[in-house]
Amino acid sequence: MKNIKLNHRGLILILMFFAVACEKTDIENINEPDRERALESDSDIISLIDGSVTDFFSHMIGFSSIYFEGLADQTTTTNAYLSFWGFADQPRNSINNVTTNADLGYSIGSSWGSLNSYIYNTNVILGLVNNDNRVIKDGSSDITASKKTQALFVRGLCIGYLGMIYDKGYRVDENTDLSTLEFVDYRTLIDYALSDIDDAISSVPSDFELPIYTGYSINKAAFVKLANTFRAKIAMGVKRGGSADESIDYNQVISWLEAGIDEDFNPPVKKDVLFNIGQDWMTYTLSDGSGYIPVDQKIPYLIEGNPSKQPADYPKDSSIILGEITNTNDNRVATYFGYSPNFGYLRESRGRHLFSNYRHARFYTDNDRNVDGYSTNILSKAEADYLKAEAQFL
Repeated sequence: MKNIKLNHRGLILILMFFAVACEKTDIENINEPDRERALESDSDIISLIDGSVTDFFSHMIGFSSIYFEGLADQTTTTNAYLSFWGFADQPRNSINNVTTNADLGYSIGSSWGSLNSYIYNTNVILGLVNNDNRVIKDGSSDITASKKTQALFVRGLCIGYLGMIYDKGYRVDENTDLSTLEFVDYRTLIDYALSDIDDAISSVPSDFELPIYTGYSINKAAFVKLANTFRAKIAMGVKRGGSADESIDYNQVISWLEAGIDEDFNPPVKKDVLFNIGQDWMTYTLSDGSGYIPVDQKIPYLIEGNPSKQPADYPKDSSIILGEITNTNDNRVATYFGYSPNFGYLRESRGRHLFSNYRHARFYTDNDRNVDGYSTNILSKAEADYLKAEAQFL
């Protein structure tokens, strides 16, 4: 996974905003209740942590952040909207980390802001439970242990993803003094994340259910499998060629994966609450049969196995239009991809080498994935299998 380095001053400004927003004054603002009043009822607390679970998974399958599909040569585009083109261009562009870059907060800052906000929510819950001895009830049922487990799990996931995405970050828990906050490197973030997820698994009560959204939950057994897979994925995020300690206990990773998911983690879509926005954009098909964000040419190149038929980069000669893949030994070609001789929004002036004749067809559904009951494909069993193969290889 690619890691992103952000300007220290920009991140400090974000944290300063939160610190100023939380600063006490002598004038009471009755329109902005403090934590005690905002979370006066148990239903408020439950809503806060349950919403953070939904928000995290929604962010995972969103399309408002760093476009890893482009960086990984799974998709291509010359569309400059929200910096799409910059993450698909070759050679890779440096991050334009200046205040005049209107897309910076969206493409680079979205994960930073969103994940840290979910961490803040979990710390509110953990502070109430661990420091204030708050008991959380759903009716007459004491669900304190379950909500604590949720908070630890979400915090671990968020810290882990910050560690996988960024070069440095902040480790903030319910006892952190924000006035002494300092950056830690990605390895330290990942270690903290694994500790939180371990605590979540260790503390999970027998009657635990993880509410993905209102009306859909997974039970304890499914939660433990999911948590094991996520901590294996996060642990493998340490390896990326940097100067920090990148040692990984691969046997431990394999053990977690063997205790992990045995089927796709694929909650059904709940319209406007949880749906795969990234997939929605990547399967969108234009009237000429091309994809809005098409398949990168590297995929046909690898499938064909013959550079004379499908080169790694699209030919720059504008008279050439590549034909369909002729190697049909893999029957997934016909169901996963769709061919068109047209190029849709791809612009030759931005590099014909980025062109493609294939769109994503596997999950195509009339240009709309925001439909109740559709798949969300949050974490696939195939990804877990690839992680295990990588751990065994290394």
